[in-house]
Amino acid sequence: MSPEEDLKARELFIRYEGSRFYMSRDGLEASYLEHRVPKEVEARWLEELTAQRLRELSMSGNWRAVHFLIHQGDYRHVDAVLGAAPRGVLCERCAFLEEFLAYLSNSMERGLVAAAAARSALASVILHSTTSRRRARAEASRHRIERIIQAAESMRDKRTSACT
Repeated sequence: MSPEEDLKARELFIRYEGSRFYMSRDGLEASYLEHRVPKEVEARWLEELTAQRLRELSMSGNWRAVHFLIHQGDYRHVDAVLGAAPRGVLCERCAFLEEFLAYLSNSMERGLVAAAAARSALASVILHSTTSRRRARAEASRHRIERIIQAAESMRDKRTSACT
């Protein structure tokens, strides 16, 4: 692969976060596949992309980082995700808490979270949500936050005892 082809392939890979599904949806998968990127190169690019997303956990809109990890099926970063707090405007914080609960649930199913860590993470979600609910102006936002609280409470009540 020439350096120019390598750059084009890498740009597509990064833009679509390594997802052939997303490339296909936009009609670009065939174009990407023409570059014949070796699996080892894709793995390296994915690790670089993952490191970038992990740095974004401390930034506004950090829900995207958790969404990326879920989409990639990457549950190696439980400590980093559980240590992150919601950032950004209300809708971004809500999205973070929703993604956070999904990541936590999937991590619990894989036995990657100790019961005490899960309880602490769920308590944090409930605390962040309760604070946000009091400040939310729109009824739709309050309902969304209430659903987050209910999901966290349900996980706390049903699943933390099943953790390692």
